[in-house]
Amino acid sequence: GGEQGEWGVKLDTLLNALDGLNAQENRVVFMTTNHKEKLDAALIRPGRIDLQVEFCYVSPEQASRYFVRFYSHLAPTTPPSPGPGTQSGTTRSGTGTGTLGPGPAASDDNLNAGGPAQPEAARGPSHGRGDPAYSEASPKLQAAAAVFGKHVEGLSHFGVPIGLSVCELQQYLMEHRASFEEAAAAGAVQLRQKLLAKYFKMRFKPSHQKQQEIIRSTEHNATVFAESVAPHSDADMLQAVRFLDAHSTQAEALSHLQELLAATPTLVPSLSHMPQIVVSG
Repeated sequence: GGEQGEWGVKLDTLLNALDGLNAQENRVVFMTTNHKEKLDAALIRPGRIDLQVEFCYVSPEQASRYFVRFYSHLAPTTPPSPGPGTQSGTTRSGTGTGTLGPGPAASDDNLNAGGPAQPEAARGPSHGRGDPAYSEASPKLQAAAAVFGKHVEGLSHFGVPIGLSVCELQQYLMEHRASFEEAAAAGAVQLRQKLLAKYFKMRFKPSHQKQQEIIRSTEHNATVFAESVAPHSDADMLQAVRFLDAHSTQAEALSHLQELLAATPTLVPSLSHMPQIVVSG
């Protein structure tokens, strides 16, 4: 009920449905948005919205834990034998609750559980500390996870608020699901290519979102740029970011792409030939 506005329903109608006289009891309501700053304060005031959780880009530590859980079936390890006074399948002495083996990912606020110490070089500075699935993983898988985590840092250290989402991370792992060694090694270039494509789209974002043709060509050109450049290091990434910043349009940037590759020997093209570029400005 209620008057329909531009988006199908008026704000007061939505508020009444949430906690008005006709609102249903004993329910949980989830809301998602990519632009919290655009929401009316009345919609998200305390009492109406009890908990707000921001889903940020994946951190290196989260990526490492996710990596171990994703590939745990490829590198199984035997859990330590239960000592005197303990039962098989329960948590280590002193941790209180929970079970051994894979389960929900440990939160950042609950990474102090006990467990056998792992070599610092294998697990990274704090990757997976207190996570049973990580602690029980083979040293080889832990080492690969630590390497992989370093590739997921994003562009924040360049002053660019861009990283990888959980969905993008899972898509990449699915593409390399047969081998965790391959996933860790290929991530040095392929994950950076994903970040470059995202930065390209942000840098040359169309001013009018309804211009579907321009949006599609920008998506295509971002893929062209990312797949034509193979950044192996942060220095390569910085060079590519600066190159994009130096051009006012995507057509101009792509027309000078060969110059970038020629001037930066470490940016070895990952394609045998340059694909077609869609010039849209």
